[in-house]
Parts: sequence; structure tokens; C-alpha cells
Amino acid sequence: MLINTAPEPATQCPLCDQDNQCAVATGRESSNCWCMQASLDNAAKQQAANRSGPPRCICPKCGRVTT
Repeated sequence: MLINTAPEPATQCPLCDQDNQCAVATGRESSNCWCMQASLDNAAKQQAANRSGPPRCICPKCGRVTT
């Protein structure tokens, strides 16, 4: 049995495994990232921080505060 031990890509959201649209992960300036202009959900940030492995940014769907 093979077990996948490859690290998750930096461009993958740790909460939903979709594209996190992180500017830094794709080599662009952080000022160009969607998260710099958004209010982020604190619970989602905490949940992502509690995941094992290297830190990865959350995606807009998981990270935006809903009103």
C-alpha cells in the first residue's frame, strides 16, 4: 500500500483543498492578494492555523466573513 506523504501545495486551501488564490504562493506581491482587501473570518484563520504541516493560506470562500 502506498501512502501519499507529499506536502500539500502552497496554493491549496487547508480547509477545502481548493485553490486559495494566494498571491504570495504564486510569486506575486502580497499587496496583490485578495486577503489584503477582505475581512477574514477569525474562526477560519484559527482552524487553518491548527492544521498540521506547513502553513497555507485559506481561500476566499473559506476566509471571508459572511454578513
